[in-house]
Amino acid sequence: MGLTETAEGGEDGGWVTVRLRQGADVRARVVIGADGTSGRCGTHVGVRCDQVDVGLEGEFVVDAAMADRWTGRMLIDWGPVPGSYGWVFPKGRVLTVGVIGDREQGAALRGYYRSLVDRYGLTDLPREHDSGHLTRVRAAGSPLRRGRVLVSGDAAGLLDPWTREGISFALRSGRLAGEAAAAVAAPRASGPHGVAALAAYPARVERILGPEMDAGREVLAAFARRPAVMHALLSSPGTFGLFTRLIEGRTTVARQLRRPGVRAVVAALAR
Repeated sequence: MGLTETAEGGEDGGWVTVRLRQGADVRARVVIGADGTSGRCGTHVGVRCDQVDVGLEGEFVVDAAMADRWTGRMLIDWGPVPGSYGWVFPKGRVLTVGVIGDREQGAALRGYYRSLVDRYGLTDLPREHDSGHLTRVRAAGSPLRRGRVLVSGDAAGLLDPWTREGISFALRSGRLAGEAAAAVAAPRASGPHGVAALAAYPARVERILGPEMDAGREVLAAFARRPAVMHALLSSPGTFGLFTRLIEGRTTVARQLRRPGVRAVVAALAR
């Protein structure tokens, strides 16, 4: 796929041509790149990322007894690689097991994944699949727009640097990009009015998602430095409820870091 932009039709002009590998070219007033970490739109826009992680995951078919033992439970495990963690999520007769961490520590992460699988007696069980994927975190100030091409979600490197969670970031940035594109298509939105809607998109993303990504970087620094302490804090009765609210989306890391006590603890752990 390739992207080119042309200015046509006077005040109302401006088109993006999407050149497909197969089939006819597609022209649009606005293109929203939601084509993932390895897509072409991020390259076209010039997205820069300063954190690249690799996730390894498998889905294991378990017997009824093991499925019952995991019902209503999940595991979050702090990993041996700084900043890494692992998980076990039950899905009925399937357990999803995975780890994630710095791509530069790939060999250590593979060893961590194998040890996690072995620890819970899953090594010899049938697997529905094994997979690996990269997550890339946008560098501060990286572009989110080039002309009439906007990027959102993984294509823009929008995710939490600590948890590497990206679904909520994709949904929210996708909505912002869609609103900008809709403004261009709306009546009387041609010319400078439409361009202004596109130009406002990066600032809206920065305002809404930027603080969450900054907070995630702070917590990741503390987690990489003191993983055992962080794990103990998050799993303690006094703070596990907070962790639950975080993963359920009822609060955010940025909101919690505005509390002086929480910020003091995170800063101390990162030293």
